[in-house]
Amino acid sequence: TNGESPMPLQMKSKVEILQVLWCDSAGITRCKAVPATRLDWVAQKGIGLTKACMGSPAYTDAPSPKSGLSPVGEINVVPDADTLRFVPW
Repeated sequence: TNGESPMPLQMKSKVEILQVLWCDSAGITRCKAVPATRLDWVAQKGIGLTKACMGSPAYTDAPSPKSGLSPVGEINVVPDADTLRFVPW
């Protein structure tokens, strides 16, 4: 990012939790909840996910046995600040 917070100032006092969503390789929407106080960190550094997260088939939350992936090791996913949306719930 350019150093500015991606969240408008008037929203900051209203938001408690960020939901960072992505689609995995099976087309399933995944989510990680992050305290809103971590927004600036997440916008710059991303969130940590296990490497195996992207190798999970649609029928289980474990890596496919033949994927060669394990829950050891992390990747960082940096959200696109242009997709930030405020939802009222």
